[in-house]
Amino acid sequence: KRLSGDTELPKVNIKDVLEEVVANNRYSLAETKADCAISIPDTELDSYKASILALIVNELTVNSFKHAFSPQNQKPALSLDVSCENGSLNLRYADNGHADSDRISKGEGLNLIDGLAKQLRGSYQINTASGFEFKLKIPC
Repeated sequence: KRLSGDTELPKVNIKDVLEEVVANNRYSLAETKADCAISIPDTELDSYKASILALIVNELTVNSFKHAFSPQNQKPALSLDVSCENGSLNLRYADNGHADSDRISKGEGLNLIDGLAKQLRGSYQINTASGFEFKLKIPC
């Protein structure tokens, strides 16, 4: 397509993509099942952006299941919310696990997420005051 001048990428439903990423990690990585609250509208997004968002959500969920949820956490939970407003896609991911801000800031996972967010020309914030919260804003 690029050679022919047709640069429009196919669209995919971001809800289907991200729900599948969370479900796959939930069932393959979790020793104890976490409650997952997901709120994503049926939104079409080009496949390039959708694949990068899927990589970001994959990294976040893998980190939650491998590092944040300890046996002491009786009710592990995560949430994923996506909204589209004023030409921006807003993604919020949170878990109620233990967040070690020093380990997060030095981790390879954050470097990966940072690079992926830059590819989307997005900005993000991380809050570890109560569990882990990640907010990403990208242009639609």
